[in-house]
Amino acid sequence: MPTIRKKGDKQYHVHIRKRSYPTQTNAFTSLVAAEEWATAIESEMVRGVFVSRNEAEATLIKDVLDRFETEVLPTKRSEQSDKSRIKNEPASLTWEENKRHSTTVCCVDAHCDKPIA
Repeated sequence: MPTIRKKGDKQYHVHIRKRSYPTQTNAFTSLVAAEEWATAIESEMVRGVFVSRNEAEATLIKDVLDRFETEVLPTKRSEQSDKSRIKNEPASLTWEENKRHSTTVCCVDAHCDKPIA
């Protein structure tokens, strides 16, 4: 069962502990959003399909792009053009440089495969 604590005026801290799963915590500005997240995570744990998102949520887009550049681009024929797209056109990526998202190298790969408009 999740524990939801009110912190300050408009923040709710959710803490979920379940045997054989890592502890999950998150903060929300809305009680409804906190309850929905807690229900979704707990449901995934009960059904056995839970995958921890902690690493993905803590990864910066910049780190994903750097890793993509060193690990994936050398295997592509379009390495140089994709490198320039990553370095020279960060605005074409609809992410802020330091914003945290659940983004993987595959997402960046898919973006680089799109034709330039």
